[in-house]
Amino acid sequence: MPPPTAPGSSGYVLGADRRSVHVSTHLFVDTSILVRLRQFNVTWPDAYGQAVIDINNPLTPDYIGLTIGHSTYTAEEIARARPDIEVVKGFNTVFAQVLVAGPDFGNGRTVPVLLASDSAAAKELVTTLVRSLGFETIDTGPLKNARYLEPVGGLDIYFGYGAGLGTSSAPTWIHKG
Repeated sequence: MPPPTAPGSSGYVLGADRRSVHVSTHLFVDTSILVRLRQFNVTWPDAYGQAVIDINNPLTPDYIGLTIGHSTYTAEEIARARPDIEVVKGFNTVFAQVLVAGPDFGNGRTVPVLLASDSAAAKELVTTLVRSLGFETIDTGPLKNARYLEPVGGLDIYFGYGAGLGTSSAPTWIHKG
């Protein structure tokens, strides 16, 4: 993931191999924000009121357990460390390989991105980004529900790597009309 651009530039970039999407300065995307905020105390340039997408999965080195999530979760930690930003949990259940290959799984199946946030405006902004990439969205409610999304991300990683099913997969939520 490239580092954030300099203050006053045109924005940040979400990138994965051959695909990249320009993101306006109204939206910051960084897979390592929790690590930076907690371990290196790095601040973002003028992030007040901005949306941050938390795509972390706080997994142990063996990918079998969660490092946090029992009494707190990464999105909560980010929101606590930076109360001036609007946190949206999302993309943590989508493998990077799926982001690169695209959301169309054939037979009318489109990969969903599960989103949680306390900010309706930030969630709508991220929803617009997600849909512009061709993915569907599933609104999972307030930010506190991120504590449920992180174990789903962990289970997805287990299926992909631990169970050997590969990374061309994504969880979804189905319901009858």
